[in-house]
Amino acid sequence: MTLPFFFEALRRRIALILIVIMVMTAAGLTAGATWPKTYTSSAQILLGLEVDDDIDAQSGNLYLKERVATYAQTVKADEIVEPVATAANISPDVLRRHISVSIVPETVVLEISVSADSPEQAVQLTNAVSRRFQSQVSALNVETGGPKLVAAQFSSPQPATEPDQLHGALLVGVSVLVGLLLGILLSLTLAALEAIRQSSQREVSGAGSAAVASDERLADDGTTWWADAEDEAPQQRGDTTGTTPDSSVETVTHPSPLAEPAPPSTDADARQDQDQAAARA
Repeated sequence: MTLPFFFEALRRRIALILIVIMVMTAAGLTAGATWPKTYTSSAQILLGLEVDDDIDAQSGNLYLKERVATYAQTVKADEIVEPVATAANISPDVLRRHISVSIVPETVVLEISVSADSPEQAVQLTNAVSRRFQSQVSALNVETGGPKLVAAQFSSPQPATEPDQLHGALLVGVSVLVGLLLGILLSLTLAALEAIRQSSQREVSGAGSAAVASDERLADDGTTWWADAEDEAPQQRGDTTGTTPDSSVETVTHPSPLAEPAPPSTDADARQDQDQAAARA
């Protein structure tokens, strides 16, 4: 596929591309208006160790980095999710799907995010999950023993100002871009199929022309053969009229197998020939 082919395909199908762009833009706006919107709020939890003379700062920091991943997994545990979901009158499974946890790189800070149908509900659920997690950390200290971890929320959740889904000008821009790409792809596909079809037609036409030419050559060869056969027929029958054989070439004439044999000569025929010769003299 060359650049001239590319540009020619787009030029011939510019109307198709515009139609695809308009359809995709309308579909995007319709989906944006009908899909339910969600809002996300986040809070950050700092994990630390209680001051103890038996552990130094470096060892305590290593211990925290080893434990932070384990504690991040407990955010979605039933001990945290079910009480919060019951208080908010929602399904625990639905709440669990709307909770996300991440570790801030190179730190012992957990970021807890909760999505909901409204910014206010997202803030309430985030605060509830954060408080429940802190209580769960204290309970785990009693169960596991060893150094005691302390979880403190140092970043309060803020209500989201915009929904998580694409909307407004951004949604329109993405829809136009997707429509443009689909239109170009469809145009090139149709152009390639048309080129393949035309190539197949040319091949079929060329094969037909070759067959006709071959038949004509066979017919010409047949005509020439029959003409040669007719020219040679007199010589095969022993007819030498109108020909002057070369004296240096010995010519052997064979009677045709199809010719009738001459009747044997008789004495009466010989006398008749002599009388005719005498009369002519």
